[in-house]
Amino acid sequence: MLLNQFKFVVFCVFVAISQIMFAQRPVTDTNYVDNKGRKQGVWKKNDPQGLSYIGQFKDDKPYGRFVHFDKHGQTVIINDYFRDGFATKTTYFYPNGKIRATGFYLDKLRDSVWQFYDTIGRMIRKDHYLNGMLHGLTEVFDKNGDRVETIEWYRDLRNGQWWQKTEVGTQTTTYKLNLSHGVYEATFANGNPYIKGYYEDGLKEKTWYFYHENGLLDRVMLFKKNQILKKQVAINVKGKDILIDSDSVAYLHTNGKMVELKMLDNTVYRPSQTFEQLVGSLDTDDFFLATSQFLAPLKLYDSMIEDKDNPVIYDTDSEEVKAEKQEQRKALLKLKIPTPYDIYINGEVIDLLKGLTNSKPVED
Repeated sequence: MLLNQFKFVVFCVFVAISQIMFAQRPVTDTNYVDNKGRKQGVWKKNDPQGLSYIGQFKDDKPYGRFVHFDKHGQTVIINDYFRDGFATKTTYFYPNGKIRATGFYLDKLRDSVWQFYDTIGRMIRKDHYLNGMLHGLTEVFDKNGDRVETIEWYRDLRNGQWWQKTEVGTQTTTYKLNLSHGVYEATFANGNPYIKGYYEDGLKEKTWYFYHENGLLDRVMLFKKNQILKKQVAINVKGKDILIDSDSVAYLHTNGKMVELKMLDNTVYRPSQTFEQLVGSLDTDDFFLATSQFLAPLKLYDSMIEDKDNPVIYDTDSEEVKAEKQEQRKALLKLKIPTPYDIYINGEVIDLLKGLTNSKPVED
């Protein structure tokens, strides 16, 4: 009797174990889903191009390391999960194996510090994130590791100081909720001032100063809500800046050694600036260039085809080129008298030059 009872118990235990074994596969199997529908253990995903990723789950949540591959089998992303899969440290890779970027995700949103690198491993940018938004300081670096730009952010909006350095020079200002607000300053590469001005809610306001690379004042402009109210050119004479309106200039000329500027009221200045600097300061839309042979709008002179003194039309030219050269010829005013030097002339004195009939040079 006892023997029969013992056999019955053994049989029941065997049946129970068998049911458990057939009802549940070992967690060590790949791509296993338990009887509650939860992913467990090692998982691999394959697509037509090959293995896509390999990782592991615990109770349907990713944990530990996941490695993602491209179609060539190269590692492109590594995710290290923690905090029950809520947080991830992620590293992206270039095809050559170098790290492309690294940072953290919280609930699938970028968070904390993110660092970005070039293809040879040099860090080129560092960002701070909060809930998927840029929040805090961004730093940009050049190939030597020197910082060349900083930006302060508040929830994806520029807010705070901005500074940038390029081969041309530097510039800096402040932002208020993505709008420039406050003093703006730019310098040339040599450290001399380039621009000084002021923004209010993204618009230029008050007086703006512009300088030449050698430090001399170029022009002064007064703004009101981004509109120019007044523009003056700076003429530096014996160390003193004199502000004049472009429209009040009769002409500017040089003999290569001395620059002279004559006003419509016959006032004559001999500025310290070079001829090229002053030409750049003046509003060239209203000025013409007089050489020893012709008078032409400055814009036309700068873009003239072939010989600037005498555009030649060739039979081999295309119709478009012929038409352009013909228009240039029409715009040239052949002078009846030679000018002693190259002269930039205000539009108001063109009629005077047209009326000259003798051989006397233009008075300087």
